[in-house]
Amino acid sequence: MRHDNKGASFNANITTKSDDKDSDPNTIKETRKLAVGKFTSQYQSKQDHHLFEPRQLPFIRLKGEWLESLGFQVGDILTLEGSHQRIVLTVDEQQSGPAKRKKPSGGESL
Repeated sequence: MRHDNKGASFNANITTKSDDKDSDPNTIKETRKLAVGKFTSQYQSKQDHHLFEPRQLPFIRLKGEWLESLGFQVGDILTLEGSHQRIVLTVDEQQSGPAKRKKPSGGESL
């Protein structure tokens, strides 16, 4: 199976609900609107194993300093929970290790 993310399009409209005084980790601090891009994957044809059939799949990329300001760090292990049209990502504190976890400093812009 081969993968190609050519043709992926990304648009983001950012609404920040930044209140550094709020210490409740369950309070939504930021809302972002992202366009779901397309990911073209090449699957081997069942009829002719020498041909590859393209298939477009949904693709979402998250990156940026705003992730760090929300408490995500490079190397974190995440747990993904999904339901119809909803995805929740949570840092797995046990696998990420307390030595890697730091609270974001206040006053950082998103």
